[in-house]
Amino acid sequence: LLIINAISNFSPFFLIHGYSAMIYQNKSDALNNLWIVIEQLTSYLWDNYFLVLPKSKSDEFKNKFKLQENITGKLSDSIWTKHRLLMLSNIISEDCFLALTSARNKRNDLVHDGVIPDYSVIEDLWKNMHELFEKASGVDSIRMRQLVPLKAQDLGCQENYNFDEWVALTNNL
Repeated sequence: LLIINAISNFSPFFLIHGYSAMIYQNKSDALNNLWIVIEQLTSYLWDNYFLVLPKSKSDEFKNKFKLQENITGKLSDSIWTKHRLLMLSNIISEDCFLALTSARNKRNDLVHDGVIPDYSVIEDLWKNMHELFEKASGVDSIRMRQLVPLKAQDLGCQENYNFDEWVALTNNL
C-alpha cells in the first residue's frame, strides 16, 4: 500500500495481470501488462526526477546523449529517450536500461508483427522492474524482489500463433 500511495499514476491492476500471465506462460499478455506498468513508472520518474533537475544538469545529460532536438526545440518524448536519459542521469542503472530496451523491442515486435516474446525477456523485465518501483516510491528493497517469476506446469500450449492448425482442421471437415 505504501508503494501504491507513493506513485500517483500507478495502477496495480496491470502488475497483477502481468505477473499472473507470466506465471501461466501467457507471454503476450505478460509483456503487454508489464509494459503498461513500465510506462506508468517511467512517466512518474520522468516528471518527478528528471524534469525537476536543475536546467544546467538536465542539459548536461542531454548534451552527453547528443540528443537531436526537433525543429521546435522540444525534447523527444519517446520512451527510449526517456529511459536513456534516466540512465545517463543515474536515476536508473544501466542494467535496468538494457532490460527495458530489450523488453521494449520485443513488445514492439509483438504489437507490430505478432512475434511472441521469449520468456527470458519477460523474466528479465520482471527482475529489473523493482528498481523503478524503489526509485519512484522511495522505498528501499521492496518485497517484489523476493517474488520470483515461477512458471506454472507446462500445459503444452500451442507456440504457433498463425492458425496453421485451423487450415488443417478445415481441410478435414
